[in-house]
Amino acid sequence: MAIIATLTTGASAANAAPVGSGTTTFAAQAASAGLTPAQARTLQAQVDSYLAETGGTQIAANKIQLGVGSTLLLPLPGERQARELYAPAAATCDYGHMCSWQYSNYTGGKIDQYFCSDVRSVPPTWNSTGVYHNNQSNGTVAKFLGASKQWVANSEVAPNQDYINWYYIYYIDAC
Repeated sequence: MAIIATLTTGASAANAAPVGSGTTTFAAQAASAGLTPAQARTLQAQVDSYLAETGGTQIAANKIQLGVGSTLLLPLPGERQARELYAPAAATCDYGHMCSWQYSNYTGGKIDQYFCSDVRSVPPTWNSTGVYHNNQSNGTVAKFLGASKQWVANSEVAPNQDYINWYYIYYIDAC
């Protein structure tokens, strides 16, 4: 029933929170986005791994709600850049948001934060050079924190984007 409901509600509903069995709903989303069953299983294994590392709630086949105003978006199998299921790939960060990508060139997973004082843990698998885009209001400074939540680096004053070595960063405080 959940598969039929998901397939008949259209693309916009496919990115909404699941109704019924999450795994079945997310598999249906992946199938309607053109992923093969093997790719859908690979993606779900990646999502499960991130859920174990960061917590949160899966809200789409490739998206985790980390907290209110904070999400983690994963690239689809065979793709380098994270994107919404039915949208083209684009390295964008909405105004008012602090966005962080796992790898340089805006590739890999993407953490998108909106609220100040929303301190998010960086997944342990993010241990190389990535990039951030502080697209919050002018003058806002995001903070990158170490293992004991001590200050390691600032994102400079918004708007700003730059490379960052995630190896030393354990948490991101949006502002």
